[in-house]
Amino acid sequence: MRLLYGAIDLHASNCYCGIINDKDMWIKHKRLANSMKEVNEFFKEYKDQLGGIALESTYNGYWLMDGLMEAGYTIKLANPSRMGDYDGLKNSNDKTDTRWLAKMLRLGILPESYIYPKAERPMRDLLRKRTLFIKARTKILNSMQHQFNTWLCVKIQKRDLVELSIEELSRLFDDEYLYLSAQSGIDIVKNINHQVNIIETELYKKLRETTMVKRLKVLPGIDKILAMTIMLEVGCMKRFKDAKHYLSYCRLVEAKKESNNKKKGVGNRKCGNGILRWAYAEAAIHALRYERINKYYQRIRQKKGTPKAFAIIASKIARVSYRILTDDIFQYQEKKLFV
Repeated sequence: MRLLYGAIDLHASNCYCGIINDKDMWIKHKRLANSMKEVNEFFKEYKDQLGGIALESTYNGYWLMDGLMEAGYTIKLANPSRMGDYDGLKNSNDKTDTRWLAKMLRLGILPESYIYPKAERPMRDLLRKRTLFIKARTKILNSMQHQFNTWLCVKIQKRDLVELSIEELSRLFDDEYLYLSAQSGIDIVKNINHQVNIIETELYKKLRETTMVKRLKVLPGIDKILAMTIMLEVGCMKRFKDAKHYLSYCRLVEAKKESNNKKKGVGNRKCGNGILRWAYAEAAIHALRYERINKYYQRIRQKKGTPKAFAIIASKIARVSYRILTDDIFQYQEKKLFV
């Protein structure tokens, strides 16, 4: 019996499904609505012959990937950042893209993405929501600091903004619109703080402080919540060949292309995990509380500038965390890392 190969090009409201044989000829192909029932009906007739179904990793693919796997299909999640265009074609469309996915699957050259375990995904996504709230809170507080500096020539710490009472705000801003702007910002920040506390409390109940979390907390700037964020975002460490690949996934290496020592362009800066980049950036900021690291930062900042200095510290922390997550006997030594 010849093996067949399936592929799905998923979009926001529909998906293009196809099946090819070992000669790359169509068995069937069709555009379907985003319905698990319709997709399952499309592949069901050839289920026993399918060597797998290639599904491109997209922002909205959980329902389809999980549904097909639960139905007993072998799913291969394709990494779009590592795939080239369909060979020999000047124009491409959903049909050719689907066929190209199936062909790469048949040839065994499909660049695969990691399939994060379904059971752990809800906790990871909840922690991502917390990160989203934290970023929003920072933007609001920065805007409020700008308002105080612009209108009152007053520099105020973020933690002090939230403590301002209605009476203090009305005394500082006699204009009703400026007062409303400040008060609405404080109310939103307080609500965000409340939601963040709820999320953290729930996560602390479910996520026990594992040995790896305790080891990550030894690193400068990494607290319990950042350690849990790193653990949940990383998943299985075996998918990273070495520390360089891990740093690349964390978006902590330059996306540049060179030839003959000349810059020929840039790569995909968004390729990787933005949450991990944020986590290590946060760790780098908090790590400046350590005297040795702060001195190292000041020295690098004078040579390379502030953004580059922060990036170097974040990369160092990430590199050591890779060692901790892959080597049970490795011990972090600040004197050796920041010299």
